[in-house]
Amino acid sequence: MALKNLYRFQGLASFKSIDLSEREINLVKDNNYVYISKSYDHHAYFTYKRMRKLLQELSRTELDINFSNALLRDTRYYHKMQEIVANSDRVTNMESLSFKVVPSFMELLDKNSCYNEKKEKNNSLERVDRKVFGGGYGLSKEWLELLNYLTLVYSVKDISRNNLLVLLRRIREGMYSIPEIPAFLNEGRSEYINNVILSPFNKYEIRRAMENIYDAGAYNEDSEFGKHPTLTIKKVCNEYLDARYELFNK
Repeated sequence: MALKNLYRFQGLASFKSIDLSEREINLVKDNNYVYISKSYDHHAYFTYKRMRKLLQELSRTELDINFSNALLRDTRYYHKMQEIVANSDRVTNMESLSFKVVPSFMELLDKNSCYNEKKEKNNSLERVDRKVFGGGYGLSKEWLELLNYLTLVYSVKDISRNNLLVLLRRIREGMYSIPEIPAFLNEGRSEYINNVILSPFNKYEIRRAMENIYDAGAYNEDSEFGKHPTLTIKKVCNEYLDARYELFNK
């Protein structure tokens, strides 16, 4: 079974909502939505957007100049920006996270999400940026709990000061294709098995989490989950067990 990938950038203006230090998905705050990307390209786009915003802020605060691609071709300005990035205490705590989940979780997200202006309940799934590389989702605490139980493997990439320097150089060289610019996102990733799947009782946690979502009304009534919750829960649990078996019996 081919697992599906979801992604998240954390740091800078994006609050560090997910802590993976204990080898499972722990929420730092559970009263806010957490946004994740549906595709690598959207993750690369969002990462680039955040990192470029940081470069713009550093240029304005340190040099009182608006950052631009054209200015980077000025050797003096480029070297000044290199020095600022190399020494600024704002270039820290940036992470790229990825989650390998069972395919049925992606189907649940697709069929039970809606745009913010169409939300009828505060804990519903949000759909964002759909026209930009497939967009992403905003997950409430009920759905984040299910994300944890249906993630078999996750990976973490600490985005370093050197990564930002490389990005600065590549922008100067005219590398404008957003998905290709943060190539470092795939370099030096640390991958781990999610500790929750080591428990033989995780299938019961999946069932409980999905029942909580249903009880909270955080789903679309016209989705398969809305129409046939018991069958959908059974399908997801069985798919999880198959994926878990394949992972440990390769």
